[in-house]
Amino acid sequence: MITTAEKQKRTNALINLLQDDNGAVASTAMEQLLNQEGLDALIAALQDSANPVLRQRIHQISNIIMRRRLRRSLLERIAIDDITLWEAFRDINVYTDTQRSVSHVDELFEEINRPFKRRRASTLQIVSYLRECGFHATTAGGAKIEHYNVAEVLEYRGGAALALAVIAQKLGNASGWNATIGLYAGNYCLIDANFHLIDIAADWQISRVERSKYHICARRDLINCLLCSLIVAANNEGLLRDFYIYSKLFADINGIDLKAAGAPFGK
Repeated sequence: MITTAEKQKRTNALINLLQDDNGAVASTAMEQLLNQEGLDALIAALQDSANPVLRQRIHQISNIIMRRRLRRSLLERIAIDDITLWEAFRDINVYTDTQRSVSHVDELFEEINRPFKRRRASTLQIVSYLRECGFHATTAGGAKIEHYNVAEVLEYRGGAALALAVIAQKLGNASGWNATIGLYAGNYCLIDANFHLIDIAADWQISRVERSKYHICARRDLINCLLCSLIVAANNEGLLRDFYIYSKLFADINGIDLKAAGAPFGK
């Protein structure tokens, strides 16, 4: 049985290796540390180290741990259907983009929500405000990851209709306006409480459409559609790391064994 003193000695040795100029050595030490318990206390003690190399690598470890926990929470909440579309889209964005955090993406949303928020908004008010802000569906150039990441869509005001629908839905929910997300003529749209259809790809056009002409989408299906779109976009852009991350997340949500799925994942 390993004693506490021996564990501490091993930890200290790994911390020293973290500071090695050889990136491969530091990566191996990082991998070993990530398998140890009590990392939160270690990070708290070293995150403000005077050594810039050690400080940077401790921040890397902290980032990895945060994303592992976010992924675990995301999978658990989707499994029990205890997650909003905004939370799912935001967390998928943050999990795959190391430059983002949950609080940062929430603040990007609040930057558009604060000037608009009211007690009870109408469909026309929601649509007019989104147009005024410059939000528009991007259709040219094929699928791109940035079109589906809600942070980029909030920053640049353009993106896939699916991401825009989730942002609009959250904006409305904060102001007493409720809408579901559906498919109409192959495009994602919003349907308000009075059965008005908002066609995002047609510059947020509001119309009345027969119920048989559109399909209401379930939350789980929309999360899967997001991930499938991101997989296609990553493949189009040649981003193999992102392609694998999105594919693995999709597989884990849906109970699929990627190793049995064949190339490029299995044998």
